[in-house]
Amino acid sequence: EDAGALEAFWVLWVSLLPLAVWELMGALVEPAVSA
Repeated sequence: EDAGALEAFWVLWVSLLPLAVWELMGALVEPAVSA
């Protein structure tokens, strides 16, 4: 098992997930704000 690759995957996941959630929230909130 390659622990280095798994660790790199987790770092990538943890760093990108909040960004994806932020983008999704922005996409949901923006129409409501502009309406």
